[in-house]
Amino acid sequence: MSSCASPDTIIRLESFNLIFSQFVDLLASFITFFATFFAVRVVFTQSIFKLSTKILLFQNLFYANLHQISYGIEAIGLLYRSFFMMDQPCNLLQSDAHCAPYLEVLMIGVSGMIYGQTGLLIERAFATFSTHYELKKSLIIGTTISFIVFCCSISTGRLLLWDDPLNGYVTGCFSFPKNSSSRSNWYLIVCTVLTLFNLIISIWIMQYNKRCEYE
Repeated sequence: MSSCASPDTIIRLESFNLIFSQFVDLLASFITFFATFFAVRVVFTQSIFKLSTKILLFQNLFYANLHQISYGIEAIGLLYRSFFMMDQPCNLLQSDAHCAPYLEVLMIGVSGMIYGQTGLLIERAFATFSTHYELKKSLIIGTTISFIVFCCSISTGRLLLWDDPLNGYVTGCFSFPKNSSSRSNWYLIVCTVLTLFNLIISIWIMQYNKRCEYE
């Protein structure tokens, strides 16, 4: 596969939509960093949170910032190429082999946020339905769920790129290699289903807790 960008790729890199979207992504990164500071303060100071909830909230904040940092770095690189390297078509693309470690880190952030939401729901289910949810049990449940989320998140990127020859080229390191497109599509489907599942279960738990308060 040629390492030089095609005319269509060059047009895409020069397009207003791509440049604008990267600036929006960078703005989202700064907002995430700013909001994280206040979120950490709230979690530390609010006594309403169980220890297990705090552990998982901090883990989710870590994954959110990891994702924004890794994606922000790639967005800056993409903007640099769009503004200053358009006269070098054979230097615009990046190899799959070069992008693989970066993509794995990006997948850790994305997967960690999604798995972390599921972990929080499991923790909330324990807190809701356990008759005695004392400090020790909260610590055990929080650390166990956090460890499982961590293991799943660091494994996702490696599994998606498993046995991929990494012999192609992509516009940005946030793109999956062509040879892994089938697995990446399944991954996106699983993420969508899991996100919808998280939303439905969180609404159900919230309604259940409200009903218990009124009773």
